[in-house]
Amino acid sequence: MEFQMLTTMRSFFGQGGPQRLAFTLQPTFFAALGLLPKIQAREKRRAQDGDEAVPPPAVSLKKVFQFLHKTNTALMQASPEISLQLWLVASAAADHAERASGRQGAFEPICYEFLTQALVVFEEEISDSSKQYEGIHAMVGTLSSISGLDPDNFDNVSQKITRHAARLLKKPMQCRAIAACSQLFWCTARRDAKRVRECLERCLKTCEVWYSQMPHKSDFG
Repeated sequence: MEFQMLTTMRSFFGQGGPQRLAFTLQPTFFAALGLLPKIQAREKRRAQDGDEAVPPPAVSLKKVFQFLHKTNTALMQASPEISLQLWLVASAAADHAERASGRQGAFEPICYEFLTQALVVFEEEISDSSKQYEGIHAMVGTLSSISGLDPDNFDNVSQKITRHAARLLKKPMQCRAIAACSQLFWCTARRDAKRVRECLERCLKTCEVWYSQMPHKSDFG
């Protein structure tokens, strides 16, 4: 019933203009997100107890993730910064569902899809350098906490984020962002000292270039 209400709400809110969507779809997204632990708890109870008297969830986890995807897609152009954050929230939720399920690969493709969409928003909708800088830090923070992603998919996302960090408009931003990206190669999912060193060496090179161009600067301000 709750999921049906949210579906109806989204359809109604979708009729509003772009300026309204950021205020209407965002709470709808989080309301749907709140269904995930409830559904998972019921599924776990049925599986552990074998209690057929416990009714199955009225909607599956994957159905809720589809709802989140559709809801946030509508925000990508209307409010790209918010949309980026919601893709990251959804990817973390999918990773949690993957670990809680105890089934490898159950929700990993969904997690990867959400991270991919976050990159799409970043690449196509966010052009302001300061917003890009904030977005890179947000993506690094989320990806660093994810542990259930396929290694190849993890590498693909982390490499793209690092490349974007190196393309920021201002050298000080580049240096800070690349340094932040080094965390991606020394986190829960990865322990790659070589890649960490490469990031830090790139930081040093960027810093040296900046200092050579700005000889009177003494800090990163």
